[in-house]
Amino acid sequence: MGKILHQDFKTKIFFTVSVILITLISFDIGRIYLLLKYSSIFTLTNIQILKSFLYSIKFDLSIMTIFYCLPFVMMFVPIKSIKYYKFLISVICIMFSVCL
Repeated sequence: MGKILHQDFKTKIFFTVSVILITLISFDIGRIYLLLKYSSIFTLTNIQILKSFLYSIKFDLSIMTIFYCLPFVMMFVPIKSIKYYKFLISVICIMFSVCL
C-alpha cells in the first residue's frame, strides 16, 4: 500500500488541483452571493465587476499559496509511510478549513 501511495504521482496532482479549485470556487460563490445580496450598494459596470473577480482570483491564489504550499510540497516527498500521508491529508484539511 505504501509503495502505491509513494509512486502515484497522478493522484497527488489531481488531489492538489482539486483542493485548490474547490477553495477558489467556494470563495467565488461567496463573492457572487454578496454581490447579489447587496447589488443596490454597488454602482459598478459589468466590466468593472468582472475585473474585480479576476483580481480576486489572483489574490486568493496568493493567499492560498501561504497556507497550502508546505503541505503540498511535503506530499510530494518520496516517503513510503502511510501514517505520513494520513498526517499530511489531515494538515491539508485543517488548512482548507482555515482558508474558508
